[in-house]
Amino acid sequence: MKKNRMMVCLFILLLSIAGLFGPYVSVNNTTIRANDLIFASLTSVYSYVLLLPYILFFVCGILLLFDKKAISYTAFILSIVACVIFFLTPFIISLMPEYKNDNISMGSFTLVIGICALALTLYYSGEIFSANQFTISDIVEIAMLVALAIILDLPIFKIRISLTGGSISLAMLPLIILCLRKGFVKGFISCGIIYGLLDCMIDGYGFITFPLDYLLGFGLLALVGLFRKWIFNKKKKVTFMGVLFLILSLLVAMVGRTLASTLSGIFIYEMTFWPSLVYQLTYIGPSFFLVLVVLLILYKPLLVINERFPQKS
Repeated sequence: MKKNRMMVCLFILLLSIAGLFGPYVSVNNTTIRANDLIFASLTSVYSYVLLLPYILFFVCGILLLFDKKAISYTAFILSIVACVIFFLTPFIISLMPEYKNDNISMGSFTLVIGICALALTLYYSGEIFSANQFTISDIVEIAMLVALAIILDLPIFKIRISLTGGSISLAMLPLIILCLRKGFVKGFISCGIIYGLLDCMIDGYGFITFPLDYLLGFGLLALVGLFRKWIFNKKKKVTFMGVLFLILSLLVAMVGRTLASTLSGIFIYEMTFWPSLVYQLTYIGPSFFLVLVVLLILYKPLLVINERFPQKS
């Protein structure tokens, strides 16, 4: 098994290197190699974003050599990000000023590496999901909390900061509770894939916004699930450390969602980094603050519920 993993790791290394010199994209029916485009202007943020999936793909290959569950979680996230960026390559390049009006399509090597990144994602998900099977009670609880999040995201329950932008609401509250109860993997599936897809269709901004604003934006809320054993402590009561880890988990989740939405503002809405970051914080920041206040109030009841209906880590 170890030898097989080493062979796959070597294959990923060679594929990553070959991908930089193979057919990357086609611009107006002219093939361009990745190294010619990515390294042409390292002062551009787009160059670093286009280089990022190659780095993540290679790192995921290296992580194959380590047979630990915690590493599988990390590799799963990294491989998803790499996969999304690979398949969004033509769109990202079209945002670069020098290629704005050109006809861009994905090159064969980019497609192959994107598919391999997807296969790597499925491999890591198989390792993770084998220990995270959904029960009937899981499905029912997830359905209830996702439905509550959709209700709390209705116009009557939120404050829009612009006609076409984000809003301040408590929609993340049931999603955070879901992630605390179910852990990272089930939380990512529930928030990123299930809720994210439903919310994307309801909002109507187009499926192009799904990978960053919804899949990663809401999926990364599941990071709070990594802190659940300290929040739902063995003492089964409110403690200073429990409150501290609850606040810390929300800060980590806020950073994850803010980063994903900031990248969306850059690549989809053609904003620069700082204006995009500031804009995202105008509604994500207050929303997380509201969620934190309510969670601190509900902390004791959540401890009681988790004690009566315990979940597997």
